[in-house]
Amino acid sequence: MLATVCIPTYNRINILLKTLKYWQNQTIKDFELLIIDDNSTDNTSEILNNYKKEHNFKNLIIIRNEKNYGSAHGRNAGALYSKAPIVIYTDDDAFVYPNYIENHLKFHHKYKNLILRGPIINFNNLNLIDDLFFNFNKLSRYFYIYLKGYSRNYFCTANVSIKKELIVKAGLFNLDFYRWQDTELGYRLRKYGIKRIFSFNIPIFHFKQEITDPLKLKEHYYQEGKYAAKLVKIHNNLSTKLRTSFIFPFNFLWKILYYKYNIFDKNSLKISSKKLKKISYIKGFLDEYYKI
Repeated sequence: MLATVCIPTYNRINILLKTLKYWQNQTIKDFELLIIDDNSTDNTSEILNNYKKEHNFKNLIIIRNEKNYGSAHGRNAGALYSKAPIVIYTDDDAFVYPNYIENHLKFHHKYKNLILRGPIINFNNLNLIDDLFFNFNKLSRYFYIYLKGYSRNYFCTANVSIKKELIVKAGLFNLDFYRWQDTELGYRLRKYGIKRIFSFNIPIFHFKQEITDPLKLKEHYYQEGKYAAKLVKIHNNLSTKLRTSFIFPFNFLWKILYYKYNIFDKNSLKISSKKLKKISYIKGFLDEYYKI
């Protein structure tokens, strides 16, 4: 076994099913696709097992949690269960080229201890898949990936690979983090001096639907801010403050906005989505950071 692709999922079977053929068409066949079903209520495991039989997809391994533990637990389970030396992390809404796993492994054969990151191209229209995979010529695809996909994030579970032993050595993902769990683990991995390389040859196309419900949007960014504050409290340095925007003059302005807007007031739903995202993030961050 050369690699384990680890994908945690929860109630995303409709989009997950659309990605499976892209994993089944990989040029490298000696891998396992490990899907951690976090106690979904949409029959995820049953549907996946049926798909495995109907399409003879022997690489597909399904683990169902007895209760909902969160994605950090699922990613830890993937690392510990893995039968391969290399673990590739991505999401249940990621579409990949046929040489995706092969290109990941090429870098790990060349370098001993490596964090390999690749482009993440977000899109919200499934009709674009044909363009991204079939209709664009090679030059157009690479230009699009180069333009849209670069990230300075040290460790991002939407598209990253690493030796299993390094994740275990660093202590796995912190279960206290519902968000920012990959960034938090990245700071611990960095202490071991592990080299991080970014390659444009391993893109993923990430289907990301816009949140249109203001209540859900507000809760999403409130939690984003809350766990960003947890990150800064654990790794209190310039890097985390820059990453989370908790640095002067923003941290000063945040307090003004915090008291000006009450996101739990019904009137907060009337402001623009962009402002609601920002205010909700600030509210979550400061509530956690100062325990207001």
